[in-house]
Amino acid sequence: MIRGAGLINSTKRAVATEAVGRTRPAMAPFLGDATLICASARLGDPICAFSGANLGGGGEGRTLAAAPRTTTVTPTGANRVSASPRYCGFSGARLFSSVAVEQYAEGDACVDVLRNNATETICAFSGATLKKFGGPTASNTIVRPARVFSTATSSVFSALSSPPARELLPRFCGLSGARLFSTTPGNSKRVASKLTMLMNKPNIFAESTMLANKYGAANLGQGFPSYGAPDMLATYLTQENVSDIRPNGGFAFQYSVPGGSFQLRDVVASHYSESLGYGPPAAPYGAPELKASSTTTAIPPLTRDGVLVTVGGQEAIYTALSAWTDPGDKVVALTPCYDGIFASASLQGVKMVGVETRPGDDVGQSWAWDEAELRAALEDARIFYITNPSAPTGTCYSADELNRLAAVLADYPDVLVLADEVYHHAILDGAEYTHVSSVLRDRTLSVFSAGKSFSCTGWRVGFIAGPPELVGPCRLVHTAINFCPTTPVQHALAALYADGFQNFVQTNCAVLNKKCAKLCAVLDKAGFKVHRPDAGYFVVAEVPTSLRARAGTDDDVELAKWLTMEVGVTALPLTPFYTEPPSDPSRVFLRFAFCKDDATIGLAAERLAGLATYDGEDAASDAA
Repeated sequence: MIRGAGLINSTKRAVATEAVGRTRPAMAPFLGDATLICASARLGDPICAFSGANLGGGGEGRTLAAAPRTTTVTPTGANRVSASPRYCGFSGARLFSSVAVEQYAEGDACVDVLRNNATETICAFSGATLKKFGGPTASNTIVRPARVFSTATSSVFSALSSPPARELLPRFCGLSGARLFSTTPGNSKRVASKLTMLMNKPNIFAESTMLANKYGAANLGQGFPSYGAPDMLATYLTQENVSDIRPNGGFAFQYSVPGGSFQLRDVVASHYSESLGYGPPAAPYGAPELKASSTTTAIPPLTRDGVLVTVGGQEAIYTALSAWTDPGDKVVALTPCYDGIFASASLQGVKMVGVETRPGDDVGQSWAWDEAELRAALEDARIFYITNPSAPTGTCYSADELNRLAAVLADYPDVLVLADEVYHHAILDGAEYTHVSSVLRDRTLSVFSAGKSFSCTGWRVGFIAGPPELVGPCRLVHTAINFCPTTPVQHALAALYADGFQNFVQTNCAVLNKKCAKLCAVLDKAGFKVHRPDAGYFVVAEVPTSLRARAGTDDDVELAKWLTMEVGVTALPLTPFYTEPPSDPSRVFLRFAFCKDDATIGLAAERLAGLATYDGEDAASDAA
């Protein structure tokens, strides 16, 4: 658990049985697997329920960081344990209950601890009963979405009546076979407490890809272009890096200057200057240097001092948070949003507060935010984070919406704006795009991604652009983390922005538009309510009630798994892109990536077509 092991539940009994048979140890686990004894434990010692670390006994009161809620080794009889409440060391969820099994509350995690027989199993997190199929030894399966502990008869607690310490044996989840507890004695080293969220939060991208590979699904989950980057990237990468010592000076295979090469920063500054609300560029692409004093316009241009080259857009976000927040600060985000900022904020000790954007009933309406909710969230905030175009919904905020946003932010002058605009070169037909900085220039750090712009996400190059006084602290942080990005890729990108950029963007947008239109039509025919995006790589579609009934769940995470296992198409749930669950549980959404090769989209279309047939049969049956 502490390492984020996927205790994935199963909607199929056969899968659960296979997992148990493959990995369950010979020794029966403790009842519920929620209490344990480690090598250094004594009766009465507090034990971390998830890591197995001994938190110290004898009144010392030691705990794991800020996690004082623990289990305790306290036997009260040969076949019973103390019925006082037990708590998860990190979340505070109740693991044991002091009441009879019929009265278990939300979060209770054990079977009937007050009796001598284990008649049913309770989910560790949701409190749902786990049904048993067949006789007493039959496998359990999951009724409600949850991660569970394994089950055994209560007689195993008789071992607790023996005072001597015993070796800690691995515990395994009864359904997935994943190990729940550590075999490390309690005095072992531990990782930093700030990693708790990262280790306990499932990685939805990794889990969905693993499930897609297992079931041979058409993977429309992760957002990378599987149709391949343009051939010209290899050409530019080669011609700009023929040898280490470059003909025009500098090196191809050595460090660049901290924060990115001058050439690349110059061409990026020139490319974005006017669209971000700055003056016209002071010199053409590739000029030795761009200086504000070289222009006579009232608004100076964006220069290299206002550009930082980072290792992808994710590092740009992490760097900005590192430079402009302290632990305990608040970052407000319009959600759903790029989930990578949640991990970055967690590592910084920063609190994320979401302001929910909601889709209109009409599929043509954008996802909109409520001004009163935004104002309430902005109180005492340090940063306002906005994805534009929105990831994952694909909404492009209009100039009017951005001006309304600027009017709100005018009342919060100390709030810095972090505008994540990595999809701004993937605008689809009929959409108009306006940069956030064009209306909030003096307080905005804009984040861009060459990987998204050129369909080469593996190149891992991003940018921060903004006023030099805002970018400067980011450069200091970046230098301490990475010093500089990869030099050969920087040289290739500098030439690409100067020569072949605009033609590729136009061609790629046309390709993405065709793929988006095809997938939207397929989803619409399959019964989904499609919210066609303005830009980006993704379509967000509302799942019809008939499909939710067929899957037996309204939970979007479980729906996404069901779609992979039963239909053979992988999509992502939308809830991981929120800080809190969406306010309207009656509407359930999935995210489908259309930046895929024709074969993958075609396979998905073929399989999704079966959903339309099923709905048609349902309708005919109802009519009869």
